[in-house]
Amino acid sequence: MKSSVFEKRLSRSKKMWRGRSQIDFLVQNIPDPFNIIDFNGYILDVNSAFERVYGWKKKEVVQKYIPLVPPRLTTDFFSFLNKIRQNEKVPGYQTTRLCKDRSEIEVSIDAFLIMDRKGKPAAIGEISRNIAHLKRKESLVKESQERWRTLTHNVSHLIITVDRKGVITFVNQRIMPLLGYDVKKIINSSLSTLIADEDLEVAQKDITDVIAEDQMKSCVYRLKQKNGSIATYAIDWSPLRESSGKTRGVVGIGRDISEQKEKEAELIQSQRLEALTDFVGGIAHHFNNLMTVIILEADLIGQEIKEAGNGVIKRGLKSISESCFRGTRKVGQILEFMEGLSGKQVLTVDIDQVTKQSLSEVSAYLKAKRIRVNTEWGNVFPVLGCSSQLRKALISILINAVEAMPKDGKLDIKTGTEKDSVAISIVDSGSGMSEEVRKKMFEPFFTTKEPTRNGLGATVAYGILKNHGAIIKVFSAPKRGTAFVIKLPIKRTPKCEEEIKSSFYSR
Repeated sequence: MKSSVFEKRLSRSKKMWRGRSQIDFLVQNIPDPFNIIDFNGYILDVNSAFERVYGWKKKEVVQKYIPLVPPRLTTDFFSFLNKIRQNEKVPGYQTTRLCKDRSEIEVSIDAFLIMDRKGKPAAIGEISRNIAHLKRKESLVKESQERWRTLTHNVSHLIITVDRKGVITFVNQRIMPLLGYDVKKIINSSLSTLIADEDLEVAQKDITDVIAEDQMKSCVYRLKQKNGSIATYAIDWSPLRESSGKTRGVVGIGRDISEQKEKEAELIQSQRLEALTDFVGGIAHHFNNLMTVIILEADLIGQEIKEAGNGVIKRGLKSISESCFRGTRKVGQILEFMEGLSGKQVLTVDIDQVTKQSLSEVSAYLKAKRIRVNTEWGNVFPVLGCSSQLRKALISILINAVEAMPKDGKLDIKTGTEKDSVAISIVDSGSGMSEEVRKKMFEPFFTTKEPTRNGLGATVAYGILKNHGAIIKVFSAPKRGTAFVIKLPIKRTPKCEEEIKSSFYSR
């Protein structure tokens, strides 16, 4: 019974299709597989390309019930037929078809309605194209993209691409731990989001040069971090080309060289300080020699005129001698200071006590400006050094902090131990410094204050601390105040180990 129903349906479909035989020639010459199928899933006709691709002979599939469709896709297949029957467009329909040898082919189907003589839907024509090679290409592209994504997101350096208009088109995930930015928010933003204003024009010119000259270029810029601080980066720009070979921008690989730059600056600063020490020490010794000669000559003259009883000359010589002695004491103080600056007179130092003494020295300044002081003492381990020199360094830093603050300001002072070092932090609520001023603040004779100031306070403080092996970090920004962080090493040498322990535990 079931068989006779199918035969009637096939006969009716063939009669409807027989009226379209005039396009047989066209169908047979279509280069892609072509088949006609009725709405019940029976194949009515196929072309020679169909036989070649799928391996089925025409007589093997005509009047057969959907032999091309894998059983798992039957529901999807009939859903597709119904959409075509209702004259819906199904663009880019991709599916899987069975060959005679039961292998499967990925295909893209273009389908259309075939009408009978009365203009009613009679069947569906299908043109299928093998897209296995396209799938392979897509797979290779996805694999390549995944490899690129894995590579770029796992390297330790910053990777960035910028188009010709200066828009950031890609950054790797390293930007979050390096600079603090979210990848999604930084992409499609302007290059000015990352590059500091002072270096932006130079960076834009460098990118233009790389694209125009089609050559790599190594550059150094200051980059803006999300928290507002600045980091120095070395970026190697290279042309970014499309598959056609056209350059559409640049790709840059950047590494943080802030620490390297700071070390270079510290080296230069140390060299300048050493030159200053030699210069001042030389003058002091020379001046001391001159004073000695004047004193001796004054004594000789005084002895020769002693019998003459000339009171005016005697008083004058006495005044000369006293002035020279005062000058000699001053020179002695300079020499003593320079010796301390060069790291001599090493004893154990209680940093908490030295910091308290320094704070006491500037108490008058603090009261005059009504500065509120918050302290937190860490009861830290003693360090090796010269207490008087460290006190001078801290006083200089505290005075600078007070001068930078308006009345009713706030000063936070804290000491603590970090691994093998003692840390002192001095944070003020002052006007802060620009990046340019911060970099120059320890240079000899550099000052932003009135011309009467010599600009040596910060330089001398820097020299004393560096000669004590300190690490000095300065964080500052305009209108955000300044923070000094000083870390002094705890040197536990055999000579002083017992003395340090005794000093520490007896407190």
